[in-house]
Amino acid sequence: IYEARAALETAALRKAAPSISVAQLASLTALCDSLEAATKAGEIDALPERVVALHRGICALAGNAVLLRFFEALSHDIIVLMRWIGLIYVNGPDVVARNRRLIATIATRDSARAAEEVAAYIEETRARTLRQFAELQRSRGSVLKGARR
Repeated sequence: IYEARAALETAALRKAAPSISVAQLASLTALCDSLEAATKAGEIDALPERVVALHRGICALAGNAVLLRFFEALSHDIIVLMRWIGLIYVNGPDVVARNRRLIATIATRDSARAAEEVAAYIEETRARTLRQFAELQRSRGSVLKGARR
């Protein structure tokens, strides 16, 4: 999931970043504002969809219908994974800050830097997910061992 997502979002930013408009930046900022508002209000059920909406907006910047269609196909898996792992619920403010940093990088209109930033963002998310998954496996294993005794 993360490899596919990184490929799509970096491709989108390589194409779109140099010519991103003020209106497009405002749209991304509004999506991030919505994520932040949901985080502050404790609307945890809305967080995965808000993150995906923001990153769908990044993919849409490229103006490439095929790229966007692939992201749409992947978006359900991203949301399911986010809900299952649960990281966004405990890291909401950090997710907002990371996305604000990403938008600020996109605003520089430096396509290589924007692509690097989104790739780093996704890699960091992947690493956190794997750590959380390992922790869940450990805790479930210890629960199962205790149940057998």
